[in-house]
Amino acid sequence: MKQIERMKLAKGDAAVTLQDVAELAGVHPMTVSNALKGTGRVAASTRENIQRIADELNYIPNFAARALVTGKTGTIAVVTGPVSEHFYAHLLHLLENELAASDYKMLFLRSRDLNKDLFSTVRNSAVDGVIAIDAFTAIRDIVNAPAKSTRPYVYAGVMEADTNIQLSIDCIKIDLRQGVKDAVQSMIDSGCRRVAYVVSNSGMAESWEVRASTYDQTMTAAGLTREVINVEIG
Repeated sequence: MKQIERMKLAKGDAAVTLQDVAELAGVHPMTVSNALKGTGRVAASTRENIQRIADELNYIPNFAARALVTGKTGTIAVVTGPVSEHFYAHLLHLLENELAASDYKMLFLRSRDLNKDLFSTVRNSAVDGVIAIDAFTAIRDIVNAPAKSTRPYVYAGVMEADTNIQLSIDCIKIDLRQGVKDAVQSMIDSGCRRVAYVVSNSGMAESWEVRASTYDQTMTAAGLTREVINVEIG
């Protein structure tokens, strides 16, 4: 305890380093790093002692320094549609929890100049990978760029079945047409005869067009009258 108090006084306002924790614990800095990250072979008693010292010193890992050594930032960029929509906000919440469980931070990208921001972020090695949700154009452009990054990309979202654009990355495709058709048909099969389509002024024009045309086709095939309700948001 006295050593920790002396260390605090000696550091003053200066940040506590990994080396400081290692010195007080009497171990190599790499052992401290492994203990705090939960990796490597570190005895339980040693791990607990290191964690206790780190907590008492209010040690905060220097992610920039770690990135220089490991070549990894511990950060994943996530690109989505507008967070004002519950769907995207909920997905971000789930992604953040999953990434945190694997000791990753999430960098959320959503701006007027998304393509420029995404290019800059990836080119400057600010992230270890990119997850794009319903941001097809942005991810397509960066993946197909002449000098594309080798970092992993995952796209999840709407992709037209007849599209000529192929992405050479992992994709989770959402069949929007089939999804809308199944939803409308399910209501019809359950006895509903008035199934309305609610349209807002937010969201992506292309996906709304797909939803609307599929809704029309399904209602027409069932011999029912289509009802469209326009809702202004914002």
